[in-house]
Amino acid sequence: MKVWLGKTFGDLSRPQVTNFSLAVFGMITKRSGIISELVRDVRITGSSKHKHRRKRLDRFLANQRVMPERLFAFWIKWVLKVFVKGRYVPIAIDWTTLPGGRQCLMAAIPFCGRGIPLMWRILDHWESIKDSQNRIEERLLSRLLNIIISENYRPIVIGDRGFGRATLSEFLLKKGCCLS
Repeated sequence: MKVWLGKTFGDLSRPQVTNFSLAVFGMITKRSGIISELVRDVRITGSSKHKHRRKRLDRFLANQRVMPERLFAFWIKWVLKVFVKGRYVPIAIDWTTLPGGRQCLMAAIPFCGRGIPLMWRILDHWESIKDSQNRIEERLLSRLLNIIISENYRPIVIGDRGFGRATLSEFLLKKGCCLS
């Protein structure tokens, strides 16, 4: 997994790849997002105690130089290469309410009845009020579509009735894709 993460996310340093692989492996095996559970059964050279592994992952997640937004491009290119057959890419987009008054805008590729996440934005309720929901959607779609189009794919955005507005259709047409 460490080798794959290093190849897929080329901007990360060797220790960052190690820590990232620790987090991903922990999430896969534990099916949890709780840091102490993620590191419980993982062994790393030089970090024999649970406390040290937890602190290591805490420091990695708090590292200001590791910006998840920069990793999206690497992730999207890999997902396109592995899961998309042909030139056209269906992209499902939707808002989801999360616990704690948070909202998540998710763009995903439909695959076998599930969605493979491409890009997302999590907002606190007060943050979404401060900015226009339309602008939040258009910014996320703009970043996503720029990456997809640069890889010579044709995106088709699929949204529910909440995305059925003329300004979004015009925005997507200017980007070279359509809204379904």
